[in-house]
Amino acid sequence: MEFTPDFIAKLKKQDHNAFNEFYLKTIDMFFRYINANYRLPAQDAEDII
Repeated sequence: MEFTPDFIAKLKKQDHNAFNEFYLKTIDMFFRYINANYRLPAQDAEDII
């Protein structure tokens, strides 16, 4: 996952939209990782997140 210098600057300035975008990208990746590596029931994986 790569972020542009402009995006990182927005995060540093605590831009609300940048935080939302960061959250959505990283939580999706983490959710897929949990499902692929830990074989949890879907509800348990959602509870972790």
